[in-house]
Amino acid sequence: MPWWFDRLLECDGLEIHPVQERADRSCEPCTPEEADFWSVYGHLREGGVLCLEDFTTEAKARAFAETLLSAWPWLHAHGRGG
Repeated sequence: MPWWFDRLLECDGLEIHPVQERADRSCEPCTPEEADFWSVYGHLREGGVLCLEDFTTEAKARAFAETLLSAWPWLHAHGRGG
């Protein structure tokens, strides 16, 4: 099982964001045109997000999110992009 599996219970939604890797290897949200990859985040009930997985394309990120949403319907409650 993936490391985040048990932590899904802390989430009430999903978010998908384009991400750009900077020269210093840090990452930050960006516009879709600037994306180096796409990340799927769990929206934490207590606030904030938990990065679940990174994908090379938006389509792959959305497919992963749809799989999670199908298996765990409560993830439809909050978040965006899922």
